[in-house]
Amino acid sequence: MRALASLCRALLLGLIPLLSCAQTFAAADVPLQHFSGVWINTRPLQQVRPIEGGAVPLTAEGRARYEAIRAGRKSGQSIDEARHVCLPEGMPRALSSPYPMQIMVTPGQVTFFHEANRAYRMVHLDRPHADPGVWDPTYMGEGTGRYSAGVLVIDSINYKDERVFLDESGLPVSAALHLTEQLRLLDNGRTLEDVVTIDDPLNYSRSWQLRFLFSRRDDVQVRTDWVCGEVHRSLQSLHKASKPPTPALTEQTGRALTAEQSALNGYWRGDRRPLPGVAHIAAGPVTTDGPPLGPGGIPSVILTAALPRLQPWAADFRRRFLAAEAQGQQQRTPGNLCLPYAIPGTGVPGGPAYSLQLLIEPRQVTFLYQENRQIRIARIGGQHPPKLAPSWLGDSIAHWEGNTLVVDTVGFNDTNLIGDTVPFTRAMHIVQRLTVEDGKLVDRAVFTDPGTFDHAFEAVHRFEAAEPFQEYLCAEDNREGGVPTASGKPTPYRLPGATTTAEGLRTR
Repeated sequence: MRALASLCRALLLGLIPLLSCAQTFAAADVPLQHFSGVWINTRPLQQVRPIEGGAVPLTAEGRARYEAIRAGRKSGQSIDEARHVCLPEGMPRALSSPYPMQIMVTPGQVTFFHEANRAYRMVHLDRPHADPGVWDPTYMGEGTGRYSAGVLVIDSINYKDERVFLDESGLPVSAALHLTEQLRLLDNGRTLEDVVTIDDPLNYSRSWQLRFLFSRRDDVQVRTDWVCGEVHRSLQSLHKASKPPTPALTEQTGRALTAEQSALNGYWRGDRRPLPGVAHIAAGPVTTDGPPLGPGGIPSVILTAALPRLQPWAADFRRRFLAAEAQGQQQRTPGNLCLPYAIPGTGVPGGPAYSLQLLIEPRQVTFLYQENRQIRIARIGGQHPPKLAPSWLGDSIAHWEGNTLVVDTVGFNDTNLIGDTVPFTRAMHIVQRLTVEDGKLVDRAVFTDPGTFDHAFEAVHRFEAAEPFQEYLCAEDNREGGVPTASGKPTPYRLPGATTTAEGLRTR
């Protein structure tokens, strides 16, 4: 007993940061895939404290910055932009959130999705850091990882400063921030521990550590359409959610993917070249009475059926929209309001200049869109809930037909737009069929919405393999000539108004 007490005392003092007084210790041979799942912080903190207790080791300059930040936020002279315009909370602040996060493990990468502000970060395994001369500073950091003996070590650098805080209280960071995380599973996989070492010599007089504990909650699904100003799920509802016994590590199994199915994993960029045997809509001007799709509808779409016609209300909306645009009146769209608008089957938001990443697991498929940090999750198997709250990107379920991934999506709100000009109703139903053909990702999507179109139609998009993409923030207008910057310098900052909700977006 005395030895155990000494061990726990050493842990509290930060002398043995990788050990824990949890019920069981992590096994050294636990597969990395067992980190996958939904996790909720067991003790969300407004203000972090070192793992050994005591005060945060601020330097004189760091203390001055901290006091200035707190005074500015209290007086309203400075803005917490994570709360004002849904910018990412940064690290390690995102770990303190009371909302869920999800971890996905795919070949060569561990990805973290945070429900709050729909932030995600990609950790590439066994790779060097990107060249800071061609990789912009980011809110969530540029992380690389390695996994050994049951411990996932993540090394993250290249953070943005000034607009990022370490916690809710406003602890400052500088561009020199360096985080080292050590994650491992405890309690036979039911608990996740993340010990974070903070190095920032401008603001802190020494290295110091934080310790976060998360409970596995695979009965909860991370919501991916967070928008500032909209009503989100209550934290109380998370605690009331059913919590079936979490399976032990040895019981967490899933159907192995074939090599052909795994080939969908990766980064993809839109390819405008037409497919053989189908008609490709060429780019060109569209009149107010022109076809509802194509340029101004679904960008660079390939249709395998006759063009559908819009119902009168939708045609009238589009006619008025295009007429106002022609007169120089910028219209409110999900895209220019930084709202989620990556409608399934319509290609990559922003066109071929931007990319997406597909993450395939036995139990889930995730679409990461570069533009505007958009995330879409499709559950493998199951059914759509009988009572489905409408959302920006809908509810997606998926299944495999051989090497083809079939994704069925319903439950859209009626505020989004296809191609910024075509409205649709809550009856919209989209079925995608994704497969890799000759090294290309091909997405064939059937759209059915009798309230908007006179008949169902199929659109086809093709994507070619791409390189990892950088963090894109709509609120910062981070573009150079229509593509993400690669200057190694902070991007120009343009703060839109706080009204980034869909209120008044369109009316019928």
